[in-house]
Amino acid sequence: MAHDPREDLRRIDVPVLAVTGAKDLQARPDDLEVIGATVRGQVETHLVPDLTHTLRRQPGPAALGAYRKELRSPVDEELLATVVEWSARAVQPDTSHPDEPPLTNT
Repeated sequence: MAHDPREDLRRIDVPVLAVTGAKDLQARPDDLEVIGATVRGQVETHLVPDLTHTLRRQPGPAALGAYRKELRSPVDEELLATVVEWSARAVQPDTSHPDEPPLTNT
């Protein structure tokens, strides 16, 4: 818990999607600003209303006691859509070097 991740974040120079929920009791929503300001690569952040650390929505006040019940529900659909859309954008081919052949697995 005493680890300050900013040193690790400073070394990241690839695209980052950082998502947290407004009701996440383990990760503070303010951490999104720290990630955005610290990562060297492109950063996209999202704060999802009512989302908890379990990646599910929780109505009413945030409560750790509700986590167990939440885990029986699917992951939030809006969150999944955000991840899928960001991933599709993040893996777009780099067209800045049209003369170079695309990378392939061998």
